Amino acid sequence: MNLTKISRVTQSCKSALPHFLQGGSTAILAVHGYNGYPQDLLYAGEMLNRQGFTVLIPRLPGHGTNASDFHETDYQDWLRHTADCYFNLKAEYDTVHLLGFSMGGLLTLLLASRFNIERMALISPAIINLKWTIKLTPFLKYFVKKQKRDWTDESKDPDRIFLAEEYWRWHYISMGAELLQLQKLTKKKMPLVSCDTMIIVSKKDEAVPVRAADYIFSLITSPVKKTVVLENSPHCSTDGPEKELIADYLVKWFKKEI
Repeated sequence: MNLTKISRVTQSCKSALPHFLQGGSTAILAVHGYNGYPQDLLYAGEMLNRQGFTVLIPRLPGHGTNASDFHETDYQDWLRHTADCYFNLKAEYDTVHLLGFSMGGLLTLLLASRFNIERMALISPAIINLKWTIKLTPFLKYFVKKQKRDWTDESKDPDRIFLAEEYWRWHYISMGAELLQLQKLTKKKMPLVSCDTMIIVSKKDEAVPVRAADYIFSLITSPVKKTVVLENSPHCSTDGPEKELIADYLVKWFKKEI
């Protein structure tokens, strides 16, 4: 990290702050995705908390602040912070489950490949991308800094307007290369994953295909595996038309009712 390259006015957007929802002795570490923020998992986290779980939704380094801060992080920073959050929860709670959305699914898979995790849920895990151009990012980053991205959001919330301009309206090529590196590392480590795993994917996901679940299940060694296929959810399914259904599946999964 080079502090001199980060804007002097950098701060976390209030809506991007971490969420800690105190519950019982079983905790769930819920990790958001690339370019995302903790709010993406807040609804699911609140539903889990209502069922007695303690839920931590951290803000990954470089996310929820601004583009200059984002560019001073890499996939190792994201993984290190996720691991630290897990270590902190383990010090306080009897059991720590994992929940990962999109790129957060890669980070939780890597934790599960190293530590003794009992149960994990992945939502739209970004192990495969429908946009094949991500494979070119290690080369394109030397010639192209960013590309305009189609993004529509009618929200009047100042934080969302700011975050859209800093993150969501752009493809940052060098950061896409970091995501690609994280994908490669995760693919290498997946055979070491042995915890019970549920994967939720959607037919209308514009970023991660349904076959991502089959790909992961072909590599991990988990004895208990479950796939849920949604019909109408976009990539950010945790805030989409089937978010209640997702939360219901997550509650039943972590309560071991399915």
